[in-house]
Amino acid sequence: MKPDPIEKKIYDLIEPIIVDMGLSLYWVCVARDSTGNVAQIMAENPESGKISVGECEKISHEVSAVMDVEDPINGSYFLEVSSPGIDRFIVRGEDYNNYKGFDVKIELDKPFESESGIRKRYRGKIIAFEDGIVKLEVDSQQCDIDFDNIKRSKLVLCDELIKKV
Repeated sequence: MKPDPIEKKIYDLIEPIIVDMGLSLYWVCVARDSTGNVAQIMAENPESGKISVGECEKISHEVSAVMDVEDPINGSYFLEVSSPGIDRFIVRGEDYNNYKGFDVKIELDKPFESESGIRKRYRGKIIAFEDGIVKLEVDSQQCDIDFDNIKRSKLVLCDELIKKV
């Protein structure tokens, strides 16, 4: 998943704050819903992969203060702070290796031709991430997808994934 310029600006602005708390910033997303702009911040403890409600609250207070001063989002917005969740988006290459063997849904920026035809969406089992390539098992065949062509990638919720987390 590629951040847009505003998301990148927010990420760069708030990452040091979250790191100082002993946490890691997982993802920043700015979206528009029926109530207006929503800035979503996902963070986690780098060791456990979890985050407490108290930590979310602390992030919210610290980040709100900085965002009020820097004003990276045009207009008003709601700030949401959470963990990435069990069926999380996969945003970094190394995340694919962390979830080897699990199913993932991938949407590409540009259609890709593989042995199963030209497609823009894939669902398959993660084999590995090597040299910028996501290797998936799709329909009993290996499919190599360029990480830079991935628009969105999300783990598929299943019992095995719940047990891992």
